[in-house]
Amino acid sequence: QDGRYLCQSCYSMAIYHNFQYKNIFDDIKKKFRRLGLQVNHDPTINIVGLNELQEIQAKTEGVKTSGDKMGYYRCTKLQNMDPRGRKKSSIVKADIFILDALPVNVVYRVLAHEYAHAWHEERMGKRKSMLIIEGFAEWISYHLLKQKGLHKVAESMKKRTDVYGRGLNYMLELEKKKGFDYVLKEVTK
Repeated sequence: QDGRYLCQSCYSMAIYHNFQYKNIFDDIKKKFRRLGLQVNHDPTINIVGLNELQEIQAKTEGVKTSGDKMGYYRCTKLQNMDPRGRKKSSIVKADIFILDALPVNVVYRVLAHEYAHAWHEERMGKRKSMLIIEGFAEWISYHLLKQKGLHKVAESMKKRTDVYGRGLNYMLELEKKKGFDYVLKEVTK
């Protein structure tokens, strides 16, 4: 209904029910914990059409998403002061928006990516470049796909030449040189 075309193969592998998205998201949260990553707020999953996803991002960021955008993380923060009088933020509402009717392996990749944004948002020090923000989320998604046995999907992510692919390859190179924990420290400075 939103004008997207699904090939027969994608259509047959797509998921259409909220409980299926929820089950995948629950699995992703378990895998985050196995990696030692704890998200302190629980984003709400919202399954939406392409037009709604584009409208949500435009309202939040003032830009329209590209046609290949499949997910979006948004949080609302409350600013208050800590005992020393410094500004302190706390997340009061978080949402993950994901396109409906996606193949299960794509749902897994997108939800893992958006949930990585949730983890990063809680810990990010100063504002990072898009290469770091999107690269980190792709890197986490890459690792979770590998854990799930979706090696071809994970490896295909490295071939992208946009900010997502360049960021992923940067994170993988950093991990290769300095280790997994070092990457986590770097992205939260």
